[in-house]
Amino acid sequence: MSGAPLVGLRETQPGERPERMPGDALSRAPDRTVFIGGAIVVFFLLLALLPGRSAMVAHLDDAAVLLDEGTRILAGLVPFRDFGAVHGPLEGGLVALGLFVAEDAGAALGLATAFLLVLSGPAFGRIALSRLPPVPGLVVLGLAAALVAGPVNPGESLTALSLAGFAERAGWACTAVLALMILPPRDGCRMRDFAAAATLATVLCLLDAAFGLLGLALLLAAATEREVRAASLGAVAAALAAVALLGAATGFGVDYARHAARMLRLAATPGPLGIEIDRLLSNLADYVLFGLVGGLALLRAGGGGRAIHLLVCAVGGFLVFRLGQQPWGILTLHGGAVAAAETLRRTGAGGRPGLAAGAPLVALAMTLPVAVHFGAAAVLHAAVASDAPAADLGLLRIEGLAVPDLRLADAGEVRRTAARAAEAARFLQRADINGPVMLLDRGNLFSIGFGMPPARGDHADIRPGPLPPVAFRKPTDAAVILEPKAGVEEPVRPATLLLRDLYGPEIRTQFILIGETEHWRIYARRVPERPDGSPR
Repeated sequence: MSGAPLVGLRETQPGERPERMPGDALSRAPDRTVFIGGAIVVFFLLLALLPGRSAMVAHLDDAAVLLDEGTRILAGLVPFRDFGAVHGPLEGGLVALGLFVAEDAGAALGLATAFLLVLSGPAFGRIALSRLPPVPGLVVLGLAAALVAGPVNPGESLTALSLAGFAERAGWACTAVLALMILPPRDGCRMRDFAAAATLATVLCLLDAAFGLLGLALLLAAATEREVRAASLGAVAAALAAVALLGAATGFGVDYARHAARMLRLAATPGPLGIEIDRLLSNLADYVLFGLVGGLALLRAGGGGRAIHLLVCAVGGFLVFRLGQQPWGILTLHGGAVAAAETLRRTGAGGRPGLAAGAPLVALAMTLPVAVHFGAAAVLHAAVASDAPAADLGLLRIEGLAVPDLRLADAGEVRRTAARAAEAARFLQRADINGPVMLLDRGNLFSIGFGMPPARGDHADIRPGPLPPVAFRKPTDAAVILEPKAGVEEPVRPATLLLRDLYGPEIRTQFILIGETEHWRIYARRVPERPDGSPR
C-alpha cells in the first residue's frame, strides 16, 4: 500500500483485547450495526413500494421519457439499437419491469426505484459498514439509500417531487459509495468486496454511460492501494464483461459503446465560461470542505494513489455534474471527504488526536444534512402519494399518478403537458390513426397514455442543459410525426429543433402535413402509389 500505513487494521494478538473504534459504542456490536443498516435500506424500500402510486409535482417530461423507454422495451424494442436514449439500458429496463408488474405508470416508477435499491442496497452496506466506524458508515449508507429512493433532484426544493431522474440520483449514490473503495476493509474479506464493487460498477455502466465511466475511474484509482487492488480490478473487469455480454446478446453493445464515447467527448468539451463558473460556485462550499479534509489526509498519508483518487472525485465528479440538469450536488466530493477523514482517523493524524477526531466531524457535516434532506423527501413523497387524489390527466394507464399542488407553478406545468398530449391524441382518434407515433420532443406520452404502438428508430430522450444536446439519427417506422408548435410565451425547445434538423429530410420526402391544432403540427406517412397513380 502506498503512503503511511493505516492503523486499525492490525490483527489482534493472543490474549489481547480486540481494538474498537474510539468514541463509538456501536463498535462493540457489529451485528447490531449491520442490522441497523439493513433496516435503513428496508425502510427506504418500503417508502418506494407501499404507496403503490407516484406523486408528480415537477419534471413530467422526464417521467414521460422513462415511461416511453419502458413502453418501447415492453414492445420488444432495444435501447440504442432500435431507438435513441441518453441514459443506459438498465433505466428503461427497470421501468419496463415495473410496467409489466403493475400495468400502471404511477406504480411503475416506484417499483423501478425499489428494484434499483434491491440491486444496490446490499453493496452499499458492505462497502460503507466494512470501512467506516458505525455512525459514519450508517450515515453514508442512509445517504446512498435515500438518494436512490428520494424523489427530488440534488439542489432542488424538498417539495419538487418527481420519481423521474432516478438514474442520475442512483449514479451519484453508487459513485459516492465507490469513493470509499480506496480504504481497506476492516475484515479483509476480498471476495465480498469484489462482489459489492462489481455489482455497483455493473449497475452504473448499465444505468448511465457517464456515471459508469466515473465509477470505473474510481475503482482504478482505488486499485493503487495494494489491499484493495484485486477486488477493484476484478470489479472493473466483471462490469465490462457483463456489459459486453449483455450488449452482444441484445444487440445494443456497439451503439452503446459509441454513445459512451460521445458522452466522454461531451464531458471533456468546455462549455460557456459563465456557466462553468456558476456550476463551480454552486458547489464551492463542498469543494472547500473536501479540499480541507483531503489535503490533510494527503499530507499525512501521502501516496500518488490517494492524490489520483482525490482528483477523480473532484474533477471527474464535476465533468459528470455538468452533463446533467441539477443545480447542485457532486456527491463524489462527499464520498471522497469521508474516505479522507477515515484515512486521517486511522493514521492518527500524525499524533494529533484533535485533528484525527475532528476530520470525521467535517465529513459528517457534509453528508448528514444531505441524507436527511433526501430521506425527508422520500417520507413526504410516500405520504403525499398515499393521500393525494389521482390526477385526472386524460391519459390511460396513469391512474396511479397524483399531482398535488405543493408547488402550483410546477404542478400546473404537469397538467398543461398532459393536456397538450391529450389534444393531439384526440386529433389522431378522430382521424382514425393508431400507428406508431414519433414525437419531435423529449418523452413520448402517446404509447403509455393512449395505447399507441411506439415507433422504432427515433429518440426517447434528448438530454437538455447548457451543453450541446446529444442525438443520433436512425430511420423511423413511425406512421405519424408530431411536432410541437411554439407559443406566445413558449419558444421552440432545443430538443424539437435538433430532432427537426435530424429528421427534416425524412419528413419532407416521406410524410405529409395532415392537420394542425393549437399546440401541434401533425404529419402522416405518405401512402405509396401504384404505377397507375392510385394509392396502394
